[in-house]
Amino acid sequence: MKIIIDIYHKSNLFILYREKIHLDYEIATLRHLNYYYGV
Repeated sequence: MKIIIDIYHKSNLFILYREKIHLDYEIATLRHLNYYYGV
């Protein structure tokens, strides 16, 4: 049972990590646009 929980927990962490990268990328893109176009 513990192994299943560990796998589940790790996959959740991976999803959160991937989402964080995605958000960081979007924020960086928005900053980039702001810098160039003064949006």
